[in-house]
Amino acid sequence: MRLLVVLLGLLLAACSQAPEDAALDGCKGAYDRYMRWQSLHGRRPETPAEEAEVVLPDRLDPWGVLYVLDVSDDGSAVIWSNGPDKKPDTDDDIRYPPE
Repeated sequence: MRLLVVLLGLLLAACSQAPEDAALDGCKGAYDRYMRWQSLHGRRPETPAEEAEVVLPDRLDPWGVLYVLDVSDDGSAVIWSNGPDKKPDTDDDIRYPPE
């Protein structure tokens, strides 16, 4: 019985993730999809539909706000969440890759 309680505790701890960690995981996932998309197509996404294809399925961050995909002219990308305050360009933004 004690082993079961310990295992359930470990399972619950593994399943509960801080929102900031979940947002970073969402950014990383979208970044990885972007890199695969770019490799497959040989170019960066050029339309909103193509950008949505990259960001989905992690379209909303843990605070219910859309993730942002910013692609530079050279094809490099940054994915970010505006963080708990839901405002862009503040100290709580979560970006991948980090600056």
